[in-house]
Amino acid sequence: MENIHIKIPFKPFLPHSNTMQYSRNEAGRTRFIIVLILAYCIIGLRFFPLPLFPIVGKVDISIELILFFLMLTWATLTFLILKMPPTKHLLIVFIISALALLYTFYGIYVSNNDIFRALFEFRPFLLYLSALFPVIFIRHISEGKFILKWIILLTIIFLPFLLLQYLLIPYDYSFIPGRTVSGFMEKEFTRFQPKATPIILFVFFYSYWKIFTKPKLLNIVLFATLLFVQILPLTRNLWISMIIGVMIITIIERKEILNKLPIMLLFILLGVSALSMFILETSSGQRVLRRAGMISISAIQTNNSLSWRSYETGLSVEAISRAPFLGHGLGYKYHNSSKFPGSKYYNHNSYLFLWMKMGLPGLITMAIFLAAVLKICFNVYKTYQDDEIIGGSAIAMFAYIIGVIPALVVDPLLSSAMTVIIPVSVLYGIFIKLKQLKISNKTA
Repeated sequence: MENIHIKIPFKPFLPHSNTMQYSRNEAGRTRFIIVLILAYCIIGLRFFPLPLFPIVGKVDISIELILFFLMLTWATLTFLILKMPPTKHLLIVFIISALALLYTFYGIYVSNNDIFRALFEFRPFLLYLSALFPVIFIRHISEGKFILKWIILLTIIFLPFLLLQYLLIPYDYSFIPGRTVSGFMEKEFTRFQPKATPIILFVFFYSYWKIFTKPKLLNIVLFATLLFVQILPLTRNLWISMIIGVMIITIIERKEILNKLPIMLLFILLGVSALSMFILETSSGQRVLRRAGMISISAIQTNNSLSWRSYETGLSVEAISRAPFLGHGLGYKYHNSSKFPGSKYYNHNSYLFLWMKMGLPGLITMAIFLAAVLKICFNVYKTYQDDEIIGGSAIAMFAYIIGVIPALVVDPLLSSAMTVIIPVSVLYGIFIKLKQLKISNKTA
């Protein structure tokens, strides 16, 4: 059959059809888009410092946001010109962004919230639309696999640089984006929390799954290295996610292993450890311990973070009680305390943040999104079990989301962290497309 050439823009994104053949030039341009999606995802992970472009006053824009808007424009035009059918799996992504936009206007015009802060808090919710890019631009299973493979490989390549960064922190030198916290446990102790932590955790789960499929020395060394770099930041909510994710993968892959008493006891120990860390990390847990006489008020007050979290939880609950259904809108300032003046908008608890600012609609929408990601990941894992890149990535993402759900109590990862929202959304879009392609291949 002869090649079909249609002289319209975006022709490399024509839907795949068995009745068409594409020229090498078109295939090359499609590959370029796939690499562009990968570049966007990698840039969003913040492996290394990225430039900021000042716009006006205190407002600036980073390179991943510029690339996001370019790709969003390109994807929207492609979608409209080719009249591509919408997918129900992406509906929740549109709802999240649209709801956040609605609550931005609500916060500004109804609640009279700070305009800059409302727009600032809206920005992360817009990034959920990143799931559009793989769905619109990927045409073949191999292209989705290509992106997954290089996300994993580039994260592994990043590990030696991260280890070097940990060695240089005592000398006050940093070349990797992250947060340096001093005075933890001891006044002279300094810890470093890289911004790339979310994708490292994802690859950590992937490497753990690889041990089940191919228990080779290289896989064990990779897992041990990832475990080491995840322990070094001394972040308890990260450890909770790690423990829960590892338990989930073990249960899914080796259910029969739980019949052995030593393994069962180990799982009980891991579960108790995760629960203990969760209690120690949350303000509600601190209140339980204090009432049980297991911790003193003075002990809590010596930890500034725990003291603040207990304080902000009470203020958040009070704010929610004043508008339990609709919320107060984005940009809402829920306290005027002089004790913590820099945290009048921020809340460590993502669920309270959503409920307080976007009401029950925001809270329910996020719960539906998490359920949708878990469902699509498990479906892809079952469908592509023979493919170690796709199947392994899907089960790793499944474990990651399961681990994140309790961590959202102590960290607003899916409400403010672009380094979480970008990879989660892109991976979600890839898995949606891989499922569609598998179905279309079966029906062809």
